Amino acid sequence: NLQDISDESWGLDNVLIRTTAASVATTISSTTLPFPNSTQSVAVDRFVVSATRPLQTASATNASNWSLRSAGPNGILGDSDDVAIGLTASLIPAFNTARSVQLNLINGATLQPARYRFATTAGLLGTNGTPVTTYTQDFTLVHPTPGRLEALSSDTIIGASDLGLIETPS
Repeated sequence: NLQDISDESWGLDNVLIRTTAASVATTISSTTLPFPNSTQSVAVDRFVVSATRPLQTASATNASNWSLRSAGPNGILGDSDDVAIGLTASLIPAFNTARSVQLNLINGATLQPARYRFATTAGLLGTNGTPVTTYTQDFTLVHPTPGRLEALSSDTIIGASDLGLIETPS
């Protein structure tokens, strides 16, 4: 009982049908992390990643498909002394599009001054089941002037950071 595709009574015009293999790959379009290759003095304990197309829920909420690493003691990203930062992932329910994921640092931590690399892994999938194009973003965090980024251990007087105050006029 199907009508021929050329039958205009369907009421659909300008429809393009293509295979999954022929469609444009899903990519990460933005993050709320500091700009790529920038140096910033901001507190980061969570961030949002947005994709150009919906992501598979199971893959988007699997923390192993997201990577955040700090350069280890040698200050070089991408070698064996990098330190993995634990993340949790959840879809942002706005509009139920599955295009935005919020990533939280585990234990309520805040990123400390260092060089960082955020990346996706091959396990991150779009809703069509194809891998999302791998995304990498490097950035550097520094302490603000004046001040310090809060650390997990700074919730007590003993662990608090000293902040020097300069009286003016002196």
